[in-house]
Amino acid sequence: MIRKMMAGIGTGLVALLAWVSWVPAREAVASDRDLTILDTTSFWRCHFTWKLPVVKTEPGLLALDPIGRMKEPLEVSNAKSDLRLQTPLPPADWKEPGFDDSSWCRVPGPFFYDRSGLGRVGGGSGGGGEGSSEYLGLLSLRGKFSVKDPHKVKIMTFSITYRGGVVVYVNGKEVTRGHLPSDEITLETPALGYPPEAYSNPKDSGGGRGASKETESINPRIRELLNVPIPTSFLREGTNVLAVAVHRPLLPPTILETRGKRPGWATVGIIELRLSAQAGEAGVANLIRPKGLQAWNTDVMDGVYDQDYGDPHAVLQPVRLVGARNGSYSGKVVLSSTQPLKGLRAEVDDLTHVRGKGIIPASQVQVRYALLSSAVERNAQYRYPAVTNVLRFDGLTEEAPTEVSVMVREPNRHAPKDSRLPLFGAVQPVWVTIRIPNSAAPGDYRGKLTLSVKGAKPIVVPLELSVVGWTLPDTHDFRTFVDFIQSPETVALYYNVPLWSEEHFRLMEKSFAQMARIGAKVVYIPMICRTHFGNSESMVRWIKQPDGTYIYDFNIFDRYLDLATRTLGKPTIVCLYVWERYTGGGWHWGKNKVTKNIPYWGTSLVSVLDPATGKVEQMEGPGFEDPAAEAFWAPVLHQVRARLAERGLLEAMM
Repeated sequence: MIRKMMAGIGTGLVALLAWVSWVPAREAVASDRDLTILDTTSFWRCHFTWKLPVVKTEPGLLALDPIGRMKEPLEVSNAKSDLRLQTPLPPADWKEPGFDDSSWCRVPGPFFYDRSGLGRVGGGSGGGGEGSSEYLGLLSLRGKFSVKDPHKVKIMTFSITYRGGVVVYVNGKEVTRGHLPSDEITLETPALGYPPEAYSNPKDSGGGRGASKETESINPRIRELLNVPIPTSFLREGTNVLAVAVHRPLLPPTILETRGKRPGWATVGIIELRLSAQAGEAGVANLIRPKGLQAWNTDVMDGVYDQDYGDPHAVLQPVRLVGARNGSYSGKVVLSSTQPLKGLRAEVDDLTHVRGKGIIPASQVQVRYALLSSAVERNAQYRYPAVTNVLRFDGLTEEAPTEVSVMVREPNRHAPKDSRLPLFGAVQPVWVTIRIPNSAAPGDYRGKLTLSVKGAKPIVVPLELSVVGWTLPDTHDFRTFVDFIQSPETVALYYNVPLWSEEHFRLMEKSFAQMARIGAKVVYIPMICRTHFGNSESMVRWIKQPDGTYIYDFNIFDRYLDLATRTLGKPTIVCLYVWERYTGGGWHWGKNKVTKNIPYWGTSLVSVLDPATGKVEQMEGPGFEDPAAEAFWAPVLHQVRARLAERGLLEAMM
């Protein structure tokens, strides 16, 4: 949302706020001949430095804690010892073209307020944005672009709208800065401060989406640099790096007089930025998916979407892992192409110790392929706001897909008229998991993953593993008590298989196998229906007899428990799930208030099986305050107890 109005801005000067309307950056193009090289929605490598907000007072600097761990502000020198609230600055050479930024998160902008955990500034459980970004001390971005011939570039300009103070580099050389001191600065230099009235804007509540057009058009928190020329002497043939650092300002002492002693909005952020040149001047845009096949790196914790693509300027890095013996460690690489991926194959070699101290055989390396979710990813709208129905990869399979199709999406109503949609393509993340044998010698190992696609040259991805001289215990012997819940109903729904079918049990075995890898120690047996786990049935079925009594079908109970113990090992706890909030024991809630001193009890729901038809229905059992509850539950629980005792699990019953 860069304004059309231009300010006289030179290197090292700051922009004055212009009180005009905001318009999308693509409407601010000066000429049809302008070519956008990079902009806000390009993919950027990002580094976030988190620190306590700091207030500048006459006696000195005071650190605040908006979350409330600290009751009173502390002197900065004392607060720095609280490592929970500080993260490191980027390395000193972070802005240089040769810096390896492959470990930085890779996301598109804007970097302003909470965008649901996708790497934007902010975040927080309340769903608001600005109020949760007060810990951001420095935002560092790196974007790459190509120049075919620097001598042919006559005009290249940079514009940015931001909060805080900004310094801009091209290939490690400073181009301009705004709202920062004019003398020498470091990564810890604070931006020039905001006036006290910027912290009490009546048009902005301080939470939620403070970057809306309404507030920005009148908001003294917004700063900008417009159409700053890039010296052509800074450019070089091939890949160039645009680096941007956004510094936070110190807070005014009036903050100490506000409720909660907090600014209430993010003082660091980027709303819009754009690097542009005249069309035909040998600049190459980095805005959409490049043509052809590419392989690119991404962290295992980063989500991958079906519209993602790799930076064409990035060099494919090895999958680097560090681990202990008897442990399993994963990395991933992503393939994408503008054509369908057919006949995908992945092969791994033995990993060889660099000093000749043995190998880790390929049999210890597992290759899996990510699966697309069947449901639209709600938060994908922030990554690709102009496209509908973007999907995210959220599962893994050992079977290579026969074909990965090109995923085509339609523009939605939020897409600007001149919006560039991604050049649609086929995307396939590939995961590599290495289990380090107990006998592996410590040190560095090297191997490779070869990815082959029909009609393309194979892509070789180096594997680098560092084995430390320590051996993990077996997962079931971990001292950490891991309590994960296997959800039968979720597995059946996700894979669209009948509940309790052979295929269902086969898939649940994979669920338990994953839980075993992290040392899960608890097995849950739903004895009632409709728990907050989402189960529609109880694992024990009640069968009504002609005389009104019941016998019990334990087929599912037995098979599920045997599957769990065979996969996990002997569980520490077998939890019989017989109580839920709906069965009572708390206070009865009337219309918006609690009816005092009246305990609320409800009936429990169990599954009833008709052996003749196989039909399963729900039946209400007596509430636990009802004297009939003991007669209803005791017979079945006595039989459960006996079954646990047969398996040596009586002491695990809960």
